[in-house]
Amino acid sequence: MRLTVVLVGLSLLVSPMAVAAGPAVASASTTDTDVTLRVTVVNAQGDPLGNAEVTVSYDGEEQTSGTVATGEVLFDVPEGATVEITPSHPMLVKNNPVTVENVEGTTDVTVTMYPSATGEISVVDASGNAVSDADVQLRKDGRTVLADTGTTGNDGTYTTPTLERGNYTVEITKPGYYEERRTVRLSGDTDVPVEVEQGSVTVDFSVVDAHFDPAEPLRANIEIEDASGTIGTFRTDGSGNRSVSLDVNTRYTVTVDKEGYETVSTTFRIGERDRTRTFAIVRTPRLTVEPMNTQVVVGQSVRVDVTNEYDEPAAGAEVRIDGETVATTDESGTATLTVEQAGEVELTAVNGSAESPGVIIEAFEPRTDTPTGTATANGTATPSANETTQAPGTTEGADDGGTPGFGVAVALVALVIAALLARIRD
Repeated sequence: MRLTVVLVGLSLLVSPMAVAAGPAVASASTTDTDVTLRVTVVNAQGDPLGNAEVTVSYDGEEQTSGTVATGEVLFDVPEGATVEITPSHPMLVKNNPVTVENVEGTTDVTVTMYPSATGEISVVDASGNAVSDADVQLRKDGRTVLADTGTTGNDGTYTTPTLERGNYTVEITKPGYYEERRTVRLSGDTDVPVEVEQGSVTVDFSVVDAHFDPAEPLRANIEIEDASGTIGTFRTDGSGNRSVSLDVNTRYTVTVDKEGYETVSTTFRIGERDRTRTFAIVRTPRLTVEPMNTQVVVGQSVRVDVTNEYDEPAAGAEVRIDGETVATTDESGTATLTVEQAGEVELTAVNGSAESPGVIIEAFEPRTDTPTGTATANGTATPSANETTQAPGTTEGADDGGTPGFGVAVALVALVIAALLARIRD
């Protein structure tokens, strides 16, 4: 009985502690992750706006709630979040959302809304013709963020959505036209006529070979494209230069091409001033392998010279025989290799992405000249039928039929005797 009372007493002491600890943990968890964002919506005079709808978005989530008579509305948002606030009201507008970064603690944000207005922008050229596809930008005075952007239609007009009433800078741009900018006041429905002017600038192109120092000018082809397609292909002169007239405020793609060189292409925008563009190009990587001999004896060393696209020594190039690397060129572009098999082999050089055309080398087995004869029984060789045995002291090919060494002397004596006989007869 006493044990039961003790257990009941302990349970009564422990239970309140357990109940009290539960909410404390939950509260701490909530406090650690969420903070309060108080949004107050007012008009241009600073008066609170009840019945305004406010939407806050953060981390892919969104909440919407309405303001009370004091213009306030509260949101629980994650601590440290970046929150975008977008208000709406039946009579007033806000051009751009308000962004609050790194929300901490209880954060108060005041959002001002303004009476609404719209603008109809009409764009024409110097002849009064409507200009379609012109880009329109509006920025309210004192703000860095654009209030609205759009494009004129076929009739040359663009109507803005509902914007805050006030002063705006209107900027009109279109390829081929000078930029037009003016300040207007939007109040109610406002017509904004804008005239734009066509124009062009001169672009001086230059093409050089960047391999040399100083760079050397090149004759090359320059192809120019805009959004509608190719407008022309031009060729630089002997000085590597060419001037072209191009429309203002236009984006162009320029491609420089020359046989034996890498093709270069770039895109850039032409403004409203003359300018210079230089294109530095280099030759397409190329290797040439040249052996000292194309006919060699198997096992014989062969010197190989490798040059690059500028006919300069190609150092560090791999020299291959039938696709297998057998040597590497030195600083002078030279390598020495040996052909180990008879027949035709293909010699190539590789350096990075460049590979030379193959050169055929023909390798022969070395000749071995050995005399042929028949051994006699006593171990001496008997000359074969096609061999000639020449006696010592004789000259091969002498066949005067007389005693060796006396043929010339006998002839001289005969001549002397004949001369004497002829003289006696006289």
